[in-house]
Amino acid sequence: MAAGDKEGSGIYRRQFLRCGLTGTLTALAGLAVRPARAQDFPKATKEQASYQDRVDSQTCAQCTLFLPPDDCKVVQGPVSETGTCVYFTQ
Repeated sequence: MAAGDKEGSGIYRRQFLRCGLTGTLTALAGLAVRPARAQDFPKATKEQASYQDRVDSQTCAQCTLFLPPDDCKVVQGPVSETGTCVYFTQ
């Protein structure tokens, strides 16, 4: 092997190690990031949601966002089972 070959392999080895370290750090940083959850976002006020306390159809009790007995995933509570808002989702 010529002297130039030894120097060249050292450069490739350093590049390989640098890329490996960068990739490992990137992967670890990705693991530290967690998905956003509903409780990470502020809830809408009843006024913002156009909440009504008593209605005959599309009630909170039928909504997928309702959390019994009197809470909601997107509207500041307490909310009534017989209430509704613009976020009603079935």
